[in-house]
Amino acid sequence: DPYSSYSNTASATTSACPGFNGDFELGPVGWSEYSTHGWPLIINSGFPGDLTPHGGSWAVWLGGEYDDVSRITQSVTVPGGSPYLGYWHWIASADVCGYDYGRVYVNGATVDALDLCGTYDTGGWGHRVVNLSAYAGTTVSLQIYAHTDSYLNSNWFIDDVAFQASPSPLATGTRQSPVPWDLVPRIAVGQEDTWHPEPVEK
Repeated sequence: DPYSSYSNTASATTSACPGFNGDFELGPVGWSEYSTHGWPLIINSGFPGDLTPHGGSWAVWLGGEYDDVSRITQSVTVPGGSPYLGYWHWIASADVCGYDYGRVYVNGATVDALDLCGTYDTGGWGHRVVNLSAYAGTTVSLQIYAHTDSYLNSNWFIDDVAFQASPSPLATGTRQSPVPWDLVPRIAVGQEDTWHPEPVEK
């Protein structure tokens, strides 16, 4: 299994690549971002509920809108001595499983796959690790991607993406309160009263 699921028991050492901006504290520098509906993805304000970035002031908000594809992409060199890609993520979804999903792609190949659904809500920041040792020492296209459909909102928050020497996820620490799904999807300023939670069940 090339991925590690959510864990709160292990520790590891992370390393940053020069110019990688995996903590997003430089905003979108180094990353390209795309949303079907034109939402900014790497943000430092406007998070729903009590959600705050895992570290610093910036994080990534994927999803949060119906019928949306959202993704961030950059080219990065996988360090030979630290080929495991770790990232912090937070799933907040009202959906049932099997519809909305998140992916991590390397050179277009899926290296991590998640259902974005209520069953897998994390209720806080959790850490995942992807084994990229097959790409060690090479420069690859790294993409973090979310797809949502037309019913029942899903959100995937990402922060502190870093390479590490260990395959073990980092300790999670204190859990935070869940993000109330009725505070999303994203609503443009001035349009706050135009959206109501979707009652349709799949």
